[in-house]
Amino acid sequence: MENVIEFLSEATSKLVAAKGEFDILLAPVYIEYGKALYRYSVMLGEELFFVFHDKKHGAGESEKAEAAEQVESNLETAWEVLEIARSILDGREERESRAMLADVHAVLGEIQTENEKFESAADDFERCLELRRGLFEEDARE
Repeated sequence: MENVIEFLSEATSKLVAAKGEFDILLAPVYIEYGKALYRYSVMLGEELFFVFHDKKHGAGESEKAEAAEQVESNLETAWEVLEIARSILDGREERESRAMLADVHAVLGEIQTENEKFESAADDFERCLELRRGLFEEDARE
């Protein structure tokens, strides 16, 4: 997973240098990078929970703090890149853009839940649902 994150980080940096931070071509890259960071943070957090609570492999306070800081940093970076993707996609009318925006709001909601910001999470999940309903209704009419 770390290799994927490193690859997406490098790809994002190169595309930003070539196209600019807010080019529409970067939206899917930001989304995948944000998702990968979020998933890695959750995975790392779960792993650390079990290691830290295992009596045989108890970790010191500094190790716990360092691990928690890494999870928090990854979640913060995930939120930042997803917010950039959201700003790129917000207001765009193309179906693909609205589908990507729904995905962005879903992951932002998950991150807000991890950070115990439940009202913000609910807002993001509601926006995701609203977008997906609109896409579903379009499909039903076709």
